[in-house]
Amino acid sequence: MIVKLTPKNVLQMIRDGVNPLEKTFGELESYFAENPQSYEEEAEDYSRFLYQLEQKKDITENERKAYIGIYRMVHQIEREDGAAVGAVVNIGAELQFSTLLAASRSRRTSHMDWKVSDDTGLTQEVRLSENNISEQISLASKEASGTGNMKFMLNGAITLGTMDGANVEIVNEVGAENAQIFGLSSDEVIRFENEGGYDPMEIFNILKDFRSYAEAQRKIDERYRDTNGWAKTVMTNTAKAGKFSSDRTIEEYAKEIWNLKKVKVTLD
Repeated sequence: MIVKLTPKNVLQMIRDGVNPLEKTFGELESYFAENPQSYEEEAEDYSRFLYQLEQKKDITENERKAYIGIYRMVHQIEREDGAAVGAVVNIGAELQFSTLLAASRSRRTSHMDWKVSDDTGLTQEVRLSENNISEQISLASKEASGTGNMKFMLNGAITLGTMDGANVEIVNEVGAENAQIFGLSSDEVIRFENEGGYDPMEIFNILKDFRSYAEAQRKIDERYRDTNGWAKTVMTNTAKAGKFSSDRTIEEYAKEIWNLKKVKVTLD
């Protein structure tokens, strides 16, 4: 069913008032059967297709919001690599997008997953750790990524983010190969702000980073399947987190910002 939710088909569904979260797979199959789509050559991805629509002013704001919402739903379900399907089948719920999305979201709060085996078709238990990925998606140059990502890093989470704020320091410590960076650089953001050339109708350039963000999500999914490589990256993140200890940070602030000198205290 997901393969039928191409960018063009999704837009048509929105304009027909069809919400995939409110329909069973059977109802959606009937919709596609009664409304054969024109399978012309598609734009290469969701974000590119949306960009083209916006350039032609061929999409309303409500349609745009619905389109992005469906894309996020599809992407979240696909990221589960069958785990959401397994969870729904295991509890005996009806297989539809609303139950798959609920399973995808609830999975993140639990160590337990159920996945459909490609070999047997039966559900099998899969154990995953929490906080595998630390998403820090602020626009570069805005200094919005702070200490939260350092805590995730200490626990082995891989940073998926822009080169903003503390993300820069983390990448300097672990190496770019042990993070997943996307989006505009600070220099590019500043150049757009000063020279123009891109008008996303908002100051945070969300759509400019969107395509790169989607690609970063695809890459992080591929990396997760390489268990040895993922384990190495996790251990590297934890091992390199020492620089961000409060002792080092406070001492650096005292010396370089507050201009304070150490005072030795002798206890009787």
